[in-house]
Amino acid sequence: MPNYADLIASRGIAAIKFTFFYILEPLPFLYGLVQSIFFVIGFLSLVIKLRKKRNLEILTILIAVILFIFNILCFENLRVNILLMYQRTFLPLFFLMNVISAYGFKSVLDLKFGKALALVSCLVMLYLSISHHLALTRTHLYHLITEKDYENFLWIKHNTPRDIIAILNPWKAKAFPAIAERRVYSVMPFGPNEEALRKVKLTEEFFNMGCKNTKFLKENNISLVYTLGKCHNEDLIEVKRGIYILKGSKLWQLL
Repeated sequence: MPNYADLIASRGIAAIKFTFFYILEPLPFLYGLVQSIFFVIGFLSLVIKLRKKRNLEILTILIAVILFIFNILCFENLRVNILLMYQRTFLPLFFLMNVISAYGFKSVLDLKFGKALALVSCLVMLYLSISHHLALTRTHLYHLITEKDYENFLWIKHNTPRDIIAILNPWKAKAFPAIAERRVYSVMPFGPNEEALRKVKLTEEFFNMGCKNTKFLKENNISLVYTLGKCHNEDLIEVKRGIYILKGSKLWQLL
């Protein structure tokens, strides 16, 4: 904290005004709604227990959770990582939330109708788990490339020089270098990156125009275009379904 005291002081009181609900709103959905309810119950139960009897272990867990949440708030509002990288805060936070949620579950069991409530909660979690699994099997959200894409990437790997630059969907470009072992013009970045996002925007414009911008390809030394969508450009030769080679390029001369 001393390292960032001057920064917070220079920003004024507005810098430490946290929009609590907005920042923490996604947490229950990331962690789980039912589990989050038990976490709140467990947290309050531990605070009450701590007030009755001092316990260093309980105090340490509660302080750690508060610090991790504080780290998230600081990054969202100040764009400063106080304790550790923002993206790496959630794993240890959720681990501690699991411990507190388990205590919350035990606290519910100790109630008069605790066992009935616990049974209902378990059934709800089971239902949510099954429905979530079924939903994932019906969506391609976590499958950025298809079997056809994979086969085409392998074809590119075995039939093109290693020094070519390809342009394709920025999301699919995440898998392309690992499979095809070729460079890409743009790829969707893992975080905010102005230069990477600028190239992503240019890539989207290129495909939205039907791959017609030959000048763009030549200026960026792009010799291979991959898309299963429409591509209307007389300067591009389709050598395989979805794989286009730029006329006059070094790659075109080799093929």
